[in-house]
Amino acid sequence: MTDVSKRELATGSFFAGVLLLLCALAFYYFAVLKIDYQKTTLLDLGPYPDATEYFAQARALLKDRWPSIQIGYDKLPSRYPPGYPALMLPWLKILPEAQSVLAPFRTNQTLGLLLLLTVFGFYAYLAMPLTGGVAALLLATLPGFFIFCRSSLSEISASALIVFAFMFAYLGLKEERRWKIYLSAVFLGLSLNVRIQSLFFAPLLLAMALFPIREMRWRWFLHCAALPVVFVLGASPLLMLNTIQFHSPFKTGYDFWTPYFTEHHLNSAVARILRCRYFWYRHILCSFLYSSGLHRAVFYPAQLVRWLRLSGGVELFRGDVELSICQRWTLLPAALNPFSRARCPAGDWGRKDAFCWKADYCRPGHPCLICRGMSRLSLAFQL
Repeated sequence: MTDVSKRELATGSFFAGVLLLLCALAFYYFAVLKIDYQKTTLLDLGPYPDATEYFAQARALLKDRWPSIQIGYDKLPSRYPPGYPALMLPWLKILPEAQSVLAPFRTNQTLGLLLLLTVFGFYAYLAMPLTGGVAALLLATLPGFFIFCRSSLSEISASALIVFAFMFAYLGLKEERRWKIYLSAVFLGLSLNVRIQSLFFAPLLLAMALFPIREMRWRWFLHCAALPVVFVLGASPLLMLNTIQFHSPFKTGYDFWTPYFTEHHLNSAVARILRCRYFWYRHILCSFLYSSGLHRAVFYPAQLVRWLRLSGGVELFRGDVELSICQRWTLLPAALNPFSRARCPAGDWGRKDAFCWKADYCRPGHPCLICRGMSRLSLAFQL
C-alpha cells in the first residue's frame, strides 16, 4: 500500500468516525438533552431517598460548606458519599433559585456528553477514529447510559471516573508511562467519593504490576507499593469525612442509619449462606456489593467464568494467542463485568424465593464493556 493510499484511508476513516460521532451526539440530544423535565415526573427526585439526599447534600454544601441532610431542625449525615452532590455545585450556582431542582439532571447531562466526547477522543488519540465513532454510537444508544444521563442519580458520575481510570491505565501500559497509571489510580480513588461500590474495581491497580521491568526490581516494587497509596489519597476526602463524622474512616452513613444491619444482619446473612448447601453448590459463592438495609445485591463468580469463556476473556490466559500486554489489558473489563452487575433479590435471605431475581440494574462498569467490544473489533481488523 502506497503512502497516498494510506493517507486517503486515514482521512476517510477519520471523517467516517466524525460522522458516527455526530450520529451519537444527535441521538444523545434528542434522547437526553431535549427533555422538558417540567412535563415529566422526574422533578419529584425519585427514587427515594437517593436523589433527595443527593440534592439536599448539594444544597447544604452550597450554603453551609458541609454535606448534610436536614430533618426538622436537625442536620444529620447522609447515607451517600458527597462526591456527586459536589459535582452539582456549578449548576446550582448557574441556575436561578426557582430552577435549582434541575441541577442533578443538568449535571448528569453534562457528564454524559463529556463521556461521549472522551470516548471518541481516546480512540482518536490511538489513531482509531472509526473505532471511536462506533464506540461513541454504541455508548450513546446503550439504554443504561442514556436513561441514567437523564436521571438524578449518581451512576453516570461514577461511570465517568471509572472509565477514565481504565483509559489511563491502558495508556500507561501501552506507552510505558507510569504517571498515567498513577493518574488512573487517582480517578479510581475519586470514584469512591461518588459510589463506595467502586472499590470492587480495585483490581485495576494491578496495572502497575504488569508494567515491564527494565530496571532494578526494588524500584518496580516501590512503584507497586506507591500505587495503592495514591488510590487512598484519591479517596481521602471520603475517608476524612467519615473520620470526622463517625470517628472511623471505614464507617459510613449506612452505619449511622442502619447500625443493626451492619452489626448483626450482615454476619447472620453470611452464616446463612455458608449453611445453605443449595446456594453453595449452585452459585459457588456470594459476596455483597452494597446494601442499604432494604435491598441487597450479589454477584456470582460463576458469571465471571461464563464471561471469560463466552466473551473471549479466556484469551487473557491462553498462551497460543499472541497478544501484547496492552491488548490483554483491554480484555480486563470483560472479567470485571460481573462486579458491575447488581441484582435485587425478590425476597429475604432466609426464604426460598431469595433465589428468584426480579430485576437487573446497569451499574458503573457497563460502559467499560464498550471499550472491551472495541478492543475485540480492533483486534479483528489487525488480524
